[in-house]
Amino acid sequence: MTLKRLRTLVLVAFTSAMLAQPVMGEPVLSGDLEIDTDYEASVKEDGTTDDDGDPDDEEITKFNQGGRGKISVKGRKSKGTLFGTGEASIEAGIGGSLSIADVYVTFGSTASKFNVLIGRYEAAGLYSKGADVLFVGAPDGPGVYEVNFARGRGPGAVGLQFKGIENVSLELNIIWGNDDDGNKFGFRPYLDFNVGPFTGKAAFEQLNITAQDNDSDATTTKSGGGVLGQISFGSATLGVNVTSSSVTGEDADGNDIDTVLTTTVGGFVTVGLGSGREFGVGLHQTSETTEHEDTTNDDGATVEQDDSEKDHTQWFASYTEPLPLDGAAVKFAVSGASANVEDGEKTVGGADQGDPDEVTHTAIGYRVRINYSF
Repeated sequence: MTLKRLRTLVLVAFTSAMLAQPVMGEPVLSGDLEIDTDYEASVKEDGTTDDDGDPDDEEITKFNQGGRGKISVKGRKSKGTLFGTGEASIEAGIGGSLSIADVYVTFGSTASKFNVLIGRYEAAGLYSKGADVLFVGAPDGPGVYEVNFARGRGPGAVGLQFKGIENVSLELNIIWGNDDDGNKFGFRPYLDFNVGPFTGKAAFEQLNITAQDNDSDATTTKSGGGVLGQISFGSATLGVNVTSSSVTGEDADGNDIDTVLTTTVGGFVTVGLGSGREFGVGLHQTSETTEHEDTTNDDGATVEQDDSEKDHTQWFASYTEPLPLDGAAVKFAVSGASANVEDGEKTVGGADQGDPDEVTHTAIGYRVRINYSF
């Protein structure tokens, strides 16, 4: 029996057990499918020319069909004002991958509005791209920072939620566990509130990663935070995000590693057109600065480099058309991106290494997505 087959049987058995457990209390099975048909083209500028004097760029075109299916089983038990819920979710990729998305329990009280979550799950999201059916990235472009270092779906988490104040929700997510990166401990306080048509969200997070090998000094600290504000006008919603993060640390020998600073500003507009139809546009800008530490090359010379800069602009437009079956819809999307990449000026042993490279990469993509929820 192959490892893949064994893994599949274990997951199926686990789901069946969850369905059969009486502690779940009338479990509910649900799921959704996303099937994507894509076209994407990108140009990675090399900064040089060929023998004919034309730009010697790398041009790539991709045809792809992707997507995933997700099945969830949920159950609930209650006694007076106390309750407990459990959820397990499995995701299967169209390419043959199979993974567990969520496995967690929640204990709480309807009287105090206080809940505790334990297991594998995602805490409340902060950054919103809007109706981002497709969100392409240009080559070497930094990704949007979404305040998700310590959001969850990692090695393990405990969440504390409080919803005892009208129109206000508070959450503290704690990460505790390990994976291939090392031992992880993190925290993420989160707040959201509503005032009439306005919704505000704010979060801060820090994740510390340390080596499991006690002889290694390798550590990484990831921290950041951000805010989201959105307002609704009838069937339209306008939102703006601002986030910022830093990644610092030391290597196994205790030497400082390069510091990476990321800032993202993004906005979106979503308009409901009635009968399940929806139109959305978004524009997001991410800037990344890498502060290089001095190093020594094989010849013993000191290598110094100024900060490197990357600026990444990503945009999209999407339209949703419901199909004549409950829970089914087709979505059309186009997305583009442009990344400006500039290396910092470098010296080796005090000798200038010439002007740094400054290039621009681009990408464009199209998608048709079939959604079906049941």
